[in-house]
Amino acid sequence: MFGYIRPDKPELKMKEFDTFRGYYCGLCKELKKEYTFFSRMFLNYDCTFLSIVLSAASDEEMCVKRESCSFSPLKRKNIVYSKEAKFAAAINVMLARNSILDNIKDEKRIYLYPLLMILHRGYKKARNDFPIQAEIIENSLATLSVLEKKNEPNIDKVADVFGQMMGNLLKSACKNKDLAYYHIGYHVGRWIYLIDAFDDLEDDYKHKSYNPILLKYTYSGEDIKEFYKTIYEDIEFSLIYSLSEVAKAFDLIEINKHHGLLENIIYSGVKKKTLSVLLKGEL
Repeated sequence: MFGYIRPDKPELKMKEFDTFRGYYCGLCKELKKEYTFFSRMFLNYDCTFLSIVLSAASDEEMCVKRESCSFSPLKRKNIVYSKEAKFAAAINVMLARNSILDNIKDEKRIYLYPLLMILHRGYKKARNDFPIQAEIIENSLATLSVLEKKNEPNIDKVADVFGQMMGNLLKSACKNKDLAYYHIGYHVGRWIYLIDAFDDLEDDYKHKSYNPILLKYTYSGEDIKEFYKTIYEDIEFSLIYSLSEVAKAFDLIEINKHHGLLENIIYSGVKKKTLSVLLKGEL
């Protein structure tokens, strides 16, 4: 899984950060409740974002409970419970399972089999709970797998598949099937795919794993820092373009709560994360 979508914590109000953490912990609780205790191992920030952006459009009041959890039994926290959390939890489990399966099939990482077994029961339930979304994920990742096996060098082509998957998933959760949600999901998904590909460049080269950036810019083992400098502007432009499109689509949806939190994530958090990854932490 990925986990790149995070708020810019120093710029958040304490109440907003508490809300973000409440959704994160609420998603963790939902994973345990619906998809087994061990599914919480795969909890990530990206699915927390899905839960927040869908909940923000709802007229329903937040259900907040002060509780402890298995990971910090002595400390009570505000936990946000929402109907959107079940959707986000199912997506979390299905994406995690399919990602592990792809790594086993395409990259022969057989040591990941125990993780696949851990997720098996939760995945079956998530697939039964959300069959339409399961089909979207499976079809999209199958298309990605074909492109990867062909060593597709067109970065936009492969990122587009992941973007369409996220766009269709987010739109499927909206009652009115608002296209603005599709565009938020599409460009968030495209950004995630690209930033993950850049983040994994060195590791993918060492393990001879598929990476469209390595293929397009024909990296042949030279100084990795010099290679980063060579491709920096192109990758930055593509990433910032996607984030600007997320912001445009966000301005079109009706937000009933968490406006400040979402603005922080969309206008600041993901941009800071982009720079952090592009500069390899040299901020």
